[in-house]
Amino acid sequence: PMLFRSILDQQERFEVQCKNGETVVMMDGRDYRGIIETLYLSSNKANAEWLQEGIRQYRSGEVKQIDEIYLLASGFRQQAIF
Repeated sequence: PMLFRSILDQQERFEVQCKNGETVVMMDGRDYRGIIETLYLSSNKANAEWLQEGIRQYRSGEVKQIDEIYLLASGFRQQAIF
């Protein structure tokens, strides 16, 4: 349907309010997974502080980009959180 296409293409969220006042939100699955991952990563104080430090370093230009090929060659394996 067009509503789903709009949600996916425009990264929109669509909120439906039920008669009893409760709401249901439809959104792109990638956006939802990103929110859940952010909540998970922020749920531990030490991890949240580590992430904030990384963001600070990124914004101040203190970081260097690591080539993905180097990571693969060094045996780095990405692991899913879910």
